[in-house]
Amino acid sequence: MEDVETAFDRMRTKYPEADWVQRPSTRPFAGITANDPDGNVFDISQKDMKNRHAAYVQNTGVQQPRCITHVAMRTMRPDEMARFYVDVFELAEQNAGAGDPNHYLSDGKVTLVVMPWRIKNYLGQSILPTGMDHIGFTVEDMQAFKNDVDELIDRNPVMNTPPVGRGAEGQARLDLLKQQCPIAEHFLSDPDYTMLAVRERH
Repeated sequence: MEDVETAFDRMRTKYPEADWVQRPSTRPFAGITANDPDGNVFDISQKDMKNRHAAYVQNTGVQQPRCITHVAMRTMRPDEMARFYVDVFELAEQNAGAGDPNHYLSDGKVTLVVMPWRIKNYLGQSILPTGMDHIGFTVEDMQAFKNDVDELIDRNPVMNTPPVGRGAEGQARLDLLKQQCPIAEHFLSDPDYTMLAVRERH
């Protein structure tokens, strides 16, 4: 962001439960770590901040054929947390579909999806805590993307992604993903079990 002090002032004034700490100078990607009023933790990096370099400060504005288009988080109070991110970081709320309980907050390039966390969503599967849910990507061609994933795994089996939708519990998790992210056409996991939601650019 342009000026972190503006964000700090807004948090002090309107959201006293939110707080932040300065991070070590050896950390190249964000100088500040903060929490929202629900306890979700995120990093802040200011434009031209010292010790930031490479991809953390450079932005050519070029649209990549495959890019991150949204990040989704689960939280107890989605309405209140959406208001926090709008008020503090000036994200713009986008329209949600009828019956969609999510909030879609955009900076013009990437959307933060604020999703309600409900324990009953996890009937028949492992209960996930509040926090990050999945990362959303847009690709130029879905079949080409799938082919590239297969080729990567063939070259390096360590990159093999855990199966999504296998067994009763896996199917319950996939069904929940489809319900919570209706815009995605394909779901997979990275090797660290982070869920990915992918759609083709139309």
